Amino acid sequence: MTIGDILAIVAAVVGISISAWALMVTCGLLFPDKAETARTHLLAKPKASIGLGLGITLVFGFLGLAMLGSPVPGLKLLGMIDLIAVLGCGAVGGAGVSFIAGDRIQQMSPTLSDYAVFVRGAGFLVVASAFPIVGWFGLGPVVLCASVGSGVRAVMQGISLHRRHPEPVA
Repeated sequence: MTIGDILAIVAAVVGISISAWALMVTCGLLFPDKAETARTHLLAKPKASIGLGLGITLVFGFLGLAMLGSPVPGLKLLGMIDLIAVLGCGAVGGAGVSFIAGDRIQQMSPTLSDYAVFVRGAGFLVVASAFPIVGWFGLGPVVLCASVGSGVRAVMQGISLHRRHPEPVA
């Protein structure tokens, strides 16, 4: 391994971290109601959100990666759509987790604005998850599962999976 390889890996980690931070902040700003719903779900039932996120990430993440590796173009497209859906829900849930982290920051520094604590909360989550070993294999996966679980619950809230038939008028 050369110094160029090491610099490429460090640049990739920094680039992915900045992109993840920007995506969570953007989702929190564009979809504040869904991010707040994800925050509420995560605070109400954290273990259920993490468990749901773990299941969805394992099943649909593996399925998406398997389809993405297929030589058939249609399956590649379905795999990309699958991963975008899972990670999109994770970004909305990540905004909710950032709101929770921001609330904790605001308790320590009440003079900061809501925007400042939200952006700092997202930054702290991303930087802590990018920390070698402890972040990669400990905090990062837990935050990802919590984000996906609470994000899926927030996005799916209000979506009915069955049609309601109107009551007959007497």
